[in-house]
Amino acid sequence: MDINDMLSSDQVQEAITELIPNVVAIDGNVSIQVISTAITHASSCKACVVYEPTSIPKCIKILSALALAAAKDKAGSMVHVVTPNQLELRRMAEFALQLGLVKDVPADDMIAAIHCHELDNSTIRDALTLFPLFPILIIKLGEKGAAIVGPSQKDRAKPELCHIQALIPSSIINCNGAGDSLVGAMLAMLHKQNQLFSSEGNININATDIGDMVRRAQRASIASLESHRAISEKLAPELIE
Repeated sequence: MDINDMLSSDQVQEAITELIPNVVAIDGNVSIQVISTAITHASSCKACVVYEPTSIPKCIKILSALALAAAKDKAGSMVHVVTPNQLELRRMAEFALQLGLVKDVPADDMIAAIHCHELDNSTIRDALTLFPLFPILIIKLGEKGAAIVGPSQKDRAKPELCHIQALIPSSIINCNGAGDSLVGAMLAMLHKQNQLFSSEGNININATDIGDMVRRAQRASIASLESHRAISEKLAPELIE
């Protein structure tokens, strides 16, 4: 049995109930039932839920889990941050449309986004498609950095897009752990936020805030790329402050 298959929904429920975390991170390696349990109980303790898709076949588990949790009408309040690459984003948008969880992006929204950003049109469309479900999307673009979609500072109901350029490492010694270091640093910064949610229960972070976090989290990723270890010995709180 795969070690991920050994994790049960009861164990996840017990851990969340006992720890009452303010951030819960899940990836696509665990079962749909476990993901569904995690997002349901994380929501009950008002935790910020972060989903790392892991791969194209596994990335849609979060959507199946939302359907399993009967959360169609409140899905956006249950899963707050997703971190796909472009291929995972495409598959997630396709599947969300198939499930009826989201609708096609209005033409006016696409025109406004394309005029403001030099990102691939299909990536913009997929991100805007998923925004009603996931208020913050961190789209990994490899050597091109990351695209951020999140609530606008002026109108939190509307998405704002920004492009974060990649930091260039002085050398690349090891590619293992760079992505994990980036996400881990993001989780650490989210955990330290004084007020993750507004009084209305909405995520209290906008696209600009997330963009700043991603810029700092890239330092952790660079440290791993420049290290012989998967997780760099240089990782420390001051690296992302």
